[in-house]
Amino acid sequence: MHLAGDEDALLADLVHQFKRARFAARVAITKSPGAAHAVARYGGGEDKAVVPEAGLKAALEPLPVQALRLPPAVIDGLRRLGFDHVGDLIAAPCAPLMKRFDSIVALRRRSASSSRAFIR
Repeated sequence: MHLAGDEDALLADLVHQFKRARFAARVAITKSPGAAHAVARYGGGEDKAVVPEAGLKAALEPLPVQALRLPPAVIDGLRRLGFDHVGDLIAAPCAPLMKRFDSIVALRRRSASSSRAFIR
């Protein structure tokens, strides 16, 4: 990060460049591109976020299930069952989710609760 300082400076510069070009931007740096997408797109607050590995689960839990980039039919099914947030999925047993929604929900759920591999 020697060219821009630290991660916050890099993101601040990136947002500034977008604003200069008259684009709105929300950016995030996390352990994986999928988590960065989820935080930037669905995380409220500022136009930039740096989420350390230790804070990833806490940053993802309040986000809507749409942040996991699941197919619309799966999102609808999850919401009908009361799963509105990523944290709801993390707290739920995996087997019933796999049985009902196939492996995609389990994969995304496991990825969201693990610091090793997140949504791709």
